[in-house]
Amino acid sequence: MNLRIQAAVARHESLTLKVNKGERHRITKRGLRGSLWITPLVGRFKLLLSGDVGPELHASVAARHGPKAGQDQGWSYWYIDRVDDVEALIQTLGKRGPM
Repeated sequence: MNLRIQAAVARHESLTLKVNKGERHRITKRGLRGSLWITPLVGRFKLLLSGDVGPELHASVAARHGPKAGQDQGWSYWYIDRVDDVEALIQTLGKRGPM
C-alpha cells in the first residue's frame, strides 16, 4: 500500500480506501457511487475514474493532465507521474460537498 495515498485519504472522513488485487487502491466517497482507482506502476500511477466519480473529477484531471490516455471497461484513465498530483486529486475529491 502506498503510504502517501493512505495518508491523503485519511485526511477526509468522507473517503474510504481499500487495496484490491495487487496494489490497486480503490477510493470511494460516502454518498457517491463509483470509485477513484489508483494503481502504482514503475515511475508513475494509473488513475481510473468509475461511476459518479468520473463526472466529479474528469474536468479536474483533464485540466491538470490533458486528455485521457484511454478507456478500461468504459471508464476513463490517465497516467500520472507524480504522487503529489495524485494526492491533490484525492484532496479535490475529499473536499467536494456531499452529493
